Amino acid sequence: MNERLPTDSHAARVEVVTETLTLSLHEVCQRCGLNLSDLQHLLAHGVIEPVPASSDEWLFSADALGLLARAARMQRDFELDAAGLAMALSLLDELQRSRRQVDRLRQLLAQHVQL
Repeated sequence: MNERLPTDSHAARVEVVTETLTLSLHEVCQRCGLNLSDLQHLLAHGVIEPVPASSDEWLFSADALGLLARAARMQRDFELDAAGLAMALSLLDELQRSRRQVDRLRQLLAQHVQL
């Protein structure tokens, strides 16, 4: 579903996907703006993995779609190869996990100590 955000003069298209959504290899390429070769390189470097499926077709989750969109932007903006993308995305994921952990620790600290 695509929506326009009415409150912002620079409204962007928003695509809402559910966590249970699975996309084929070609659908992922279309939605992320990646060619098949680039996607195969990202798969080979472990940037994403297909969801387990009973068929021979590779299927990808909505989470993978978001990650690939980010990878496509980074590849375009920073001219990173697949190995560089894998490393950068891994570091960004680690940073995000660390920030969430710091936020949780701050909340716990605030419960016990008045700041």
